[in-house]
Amino acid sequence: MTAAGVVLQLVGLLIAVFGVRSSHLTVTGEPVGWWRPLRELATDSCSWFKRHVLRRRATQSIPGITGTASLSVNAPSVSISVSLGRPPESASPAEWYRYLERRLDDHSSDIRDERENRMAEMRRVDDTVARLDRKLDDQAAQHSSRLEQLSVGFGGEDGRGLRRTIAGLGITALGVLLTLIPVV
Repeated sequence: MTAAGVVLQLVGLLIAVFGVRSSHLTVTGEPVGWWRPLRELATDSCSWFKRHVLRRRATQSIPGITGTASLSVNAPSVSISVSLGRPPESASPAEWYRYLERRLDDHSSDIRDERENRMAEMRRVDDTVARLDRKLDDQAAQHSSRLEQLSVGFGGEDGRGLRRTIAGLGITALGVLLTLIPVV
C-alpha cells in the first residue's frame, strides 16, 4: 500500500502542476516562466541604480579670494552662481549700497530662476500624471474585457486547468491516505 500511495502522490502532484500551468495560461495568456522573477529583479535594480546613483545632484563650493562661487549640476541642466565678497569696513556708504543692491538683485534672480524651475517641474509632473492616468484607464478597460472573457471561459473549455488541479490534489490526498495505512 505504501508504494501505491507514493505513486498516487507523485501522479496527483504532477496532474495538479499541469492544471495550475493550464489555469495560469488561461488567465494571463502567457506560459509560466521561471526566469521572469529574476529578470524583473535585475531590471528593477538597474533602474534604481540609474535613478538614485547616477543622477544624484552634485554641488560643489569653490572658495575665491573675494567671494565664493558654486557650481550645481543636475541631469538636464547646469547652473553657476557667483557672489562677490563684502566691501571692507571702511568702504563708503555708496559702495555698501551698490553691494547690497547687487546682492538683492542676485537673490531676486535666484528666486525667479528657482520659481521657473519649480513651475517647469510641476508641468512635467502634471504631464506624467495625465499620461499615467490615460494608461491606467486603458489597462482597466483591457482588464475588464479580459475578466469578461475569463468569466465565460471558466465555465466552458478553458476550465480544464482548474478541474485538472482539483483532480490532481484529490489523487494526491488519496495517495497520502494510502501511505498512512499500515502494511499488514
